[in-house]
Amino acid sequence: MVVTATDQTVEVAKGTKLDVNNFAGDVNVKVSDKDAVRVEVNHSDRETVDIKQMVEVQPDIDRAVDEAMREVGPEIDRAVSEAMAELHAAMPHLVPMPNPMPMPRPLQRR
Repeated sequence: MVVTATDQTVEVAKGTKLDVNNFAGDVNVKVSDKDAVRVEVNHSDRETVDIKQMVEVQPDIDRAVDEAMREVGPEIDRAVSEAMAELHAAMPHLVPMPNPMPMPRPLQRR
C-alpha cells in the first residue's frame, strides 16, 4: 500500500459550518484565527479525498418559492378551475363535478 498525502486549504467566512464524512481512520480538528480550513490527510492511494466548499441556498430558494406562490398561486387556482369547468362542459359523464373543487393552498414555510 502506498501512502498518499492530501493537503488543501479552503478560504471560508466566519461562522461557516464544517461537515466531515469519514468512513475510516482518525479525524483531528484544530482551530485557528484564520478564515480558512486546512485539510491534511494521509491515505492509501486507493482511497479518495473529496474536499468541497458548499454554499447553503435553501433559505433563498424558500423565499423565492413563497414569493412566486403569492404572485402566481391565485392565477394557477383560477386556471385550474376554468380548465375543470371546460372539461366538465365537454365531458360531463367523465367529470361529474358541477363546480370545480378549489385547489388546496400551499403550506406556508416558516
